[in-house]
Amino acid sequence: MALRQLSLTDFRNLHSTTLDLDPAFNLILGANGAGKTSLLEAIHIISQGQSFKTRSLEQCIQHGKQSFLIFSRFDDYKAGISKTTTDSQIRLNNQTITRLSELAEKTPIRIINADSFKLVEGSPAVKREYIDWSVFHVEHTYHDLWIDYRHALKQRNALLKARQPYKQLDYWDDFLADKNQLIYEFRAKYIKLLSASISAELKRLVDDLHITIEYRPGWNTEHSYEQLLRQQRDKDLRYGFTHSGIHRDDIKIFADGVPIGQALSRGQLKRLSISLILAQIILLRQMTGKSMILLIDDINAELDSTALELIMQILSGLDLQIFITSINGLPEQLAQSKEYKMFHVEHGMIRVAKSS
Repeated sequence: MALRQLSLTDFRNLHSTTLDLDPAFNLILGANGAGKTSLLEAIHIISQGQSFKTRSLEQCIQHGKQSFLIFSRFDDYKAGISKTTTDSQIRLNNQTITRLSELAEKTPIRIINADSFKLVEGSPAVKREYIDWSVFHVEHTYHDLWIDYRHALKQRNALLKARQPYKQLDYWDDFLADKNQLIYEFRAKYIKLLSASISAELKRLVDDLHITIEYRPGWNTEHSYEQLLRQQRDKDLRYGFTHSGIHRDDIKIFADGVPIGQALSRGQLKRLSISLILAQIILLRQMTGKSMILLIDDINAELDSTALELIMQILSGLDLQIFITSINGLPEQLAQSKEYKMFHVEHGMIRVAKSS
């Protein structure tokens, strides 16, 4: 679902502007600190309702101003977000919405930037978020399942800290067990599919190594989760939190059967991180038919020319709207595209440099 028009008012260091965007390729040029990443951030916020840079959208309000406004026109809907120092509002087709998921499910969006490499080097929480993004956009019930699980986990942990009677814990144990099993099954399914996608379609990005993604559940699956909660109750009461469950899941990645940290060079790890994101995009398209937006921040910074050429070749075959920032000009493969727009950002001012 392509973003056709974006309007910004008092967002970060960017001058207020309205941009008409290309449905396929958009290149954003400018020096470091000019505002290129802020433009990508605004696109992410209007698509997702959240920033990839900060948890507090208040930080996105331009210095000296009291609020920011982002308005957008997509292929078949309109969205707007306003944020003041005390309040925020999201509008979808002129109706106020209260659930971020209503906005996020409209147009899936991913970003490739320096933080993307945490997918292979980061914490289990980062890897869980990676899997959850895929499942959220394919399985309509997943978001509510996860919300219910988090609520139940919070309630159970509160009871554990307060040393409440076992009878109350029994209720939340049963509730957690049901949600835990369903989320586990969804995650296990999509990890297999993502692993297969990398092996089948993206091997050239990782030098034809056989990449496998192994799901490590956050509990001993030889026992039922409900049974395990009761077995570990004394331990959970002693420490005041729930030790086992899908909130402790992890993912391990192997190259030719060897942990990637031992098998891959720094450059290969970076390309593997991008492969993980591209696998999500390919799988989403295959399973839902949805198109999506891909943001690539500072495309030349972390990749050599060979890797960059491979990635651009892969991207050219996908149904995506792509926004790329660069300080070094136009990637050759993008220049060969029949249609693209180029924007130049300087001191927060955005102007159209080329439209074809």
